[in-house]
Amino acid sequence: MRGGGFAEVLARVGPVWASTMRLADPLGLHRTAVGLVRGTQPAKRDLLMRLPVDRSCLVGALGDGTAGRAELVA
Repeated sequence: MRGGGFAEVLARVGPVWASTMRLADPLGLHRTAVGLVRGTQPAKRDLLMRLPVDRSCLVGALGDGTAGRAELVA
């Protein structure tokens, strides 16, 4: 990429994630990141919470600080 951001991210993420990220298209990664930052209207969280079915929320090992966790559990 022109701005050097892809190489900078590869240097910061560690060898395991970097090895898989090297297989991805930098433009695709950029578009995904932009979409994740932009979000949706209404927010995906709100859409999921409105579903009239049982749901499960998976949280990774580093995700203990999930915002609104009590609301999600309820």
